[in-house]
Amino acid sequence: MANKKQILIVEDEPGTLSLIEQIVMRAGYEPVLARGGREALRMMQNGGIDLVLLDLKMKDIDGWTVLMTLKADIQSSHVPVIIVTGKTPAEHRAQMNNLAGLYEDYFIKPFEIDELVARIAELLQDSPT
Repeated sequence: MANKKQILIVEDEPGTLSLIEQIVMRAGYEPVLARGGREALRMMQNGGIDLVLLDLKMKDIDGWTVLMTLKADIQSSHVPVIIVTGKTPAEHRAQMNNLAGLYEDYFIKPFEIDELVARIAELLQDSPT
């Protein structure tokens, strides 16, 4: 279990959090759950996270703020981030353009499970453990 890659799932909607947790487990990774932005930032300080699946619209801190905070911290700046959100790119084109280099991919809910799993595998194969 200790050698499994850890994926932090940042999602404040319980049904979606549970669904993504199941996808991550079935793909052979260890899910770490954060039910909001503040919780995600606390968990990242502990280290050990290999990849982040990040929702944008959350009640406490929005995903863009979480993303900028993670990438500004030397301890977590190398961790790949995949945005998983219900918002279409057109709904926040300015942030997407301004922060384009900070995240690796963008999936709109509902997403294609196989595509998400393939992208996770692709990003984790080169990342250090």
